[in-house]
Amino acid sequence: MIELIGLIRDTLFGFFIQTHHYCVTWLQNATDSGFVISKGSLIVTIVWCVIFCGSAMAAMTIAEMKSRNRIGHGALGFICPIIYPVVLFFLIPSVVQNKEEEIIEKELLDDAVPDSDLKAFRKAKKKNSDVASDIDVLDQKYFTRTAKDELGNPRGPFILELDDDQILEIECIVEALPPAVAVQVGDGDKARTIRLPYAKIKKCMLRSQWLADAEAPDEMDEEEVIEETLENEEGE
Repeated sequence: MIELIGLIRDTLFGFFIQTHHYCVTWLQNATDSGFVISKGSLIVTIVWCVIFCGSAMAAMTIAEMKSRNRIGHGALGFICPIIYPVVLFFLIPSVVQNKEEEIIEKELLDDAVPDSDLKAFRKAKKKNSDVASDIDVLDQKYFTRTAKDELGNPRGPFILELDDDQILEIECIVEALPPAVAVQVGDGDKARTIRLPYAKIKKCMLRSQWLADAEAPDEMDEEEVIEETLENEEGE
């Protein structure tokens, strides 16, 4: 992979060098033949090149922020300078996750929480269900502040409760992006990074705090009594 990147870099560098040499040679030959370039024409040409190339780069940057194809939107930005980047920024919605990321997320959600902790998680979830979820707005600022402690060390692991009542355990918060938060799931060779939209996250809590709430004494409701009774009957 590194060799391929180096080959592409050398090829592009050589292309630019040859293009520069060709342009300089062409201008030199034109000047020797009596062709005179006015300063006004040269300035107008440079301004137009800056506008076209700048619009293409702006469109590519906005497309990357919205998790869209940079090359296609960059080409449209070059064809329709100034106008298309504005349309892309204000009118075209962002796509936070592609199909591959959604598949990875579903696979990870199935086995993110150990079976031995499911009962404690359900208990902690019920105990915290009466706490208002809007005390902290779960946005980019919140996850940027929560990702590290006062000394700048990464915090974790965390427990995330999603809007579909699924529970996801993450190792740490990688980066808080404008449209979504990037989190690490699993550790070692199984570590993977996924992005979750802020609107999909209902709660975020340190795993130690979550388990501490789960271990606190609490009265079991009817559903928990029935569940424990069935487990005892299966054990007998």
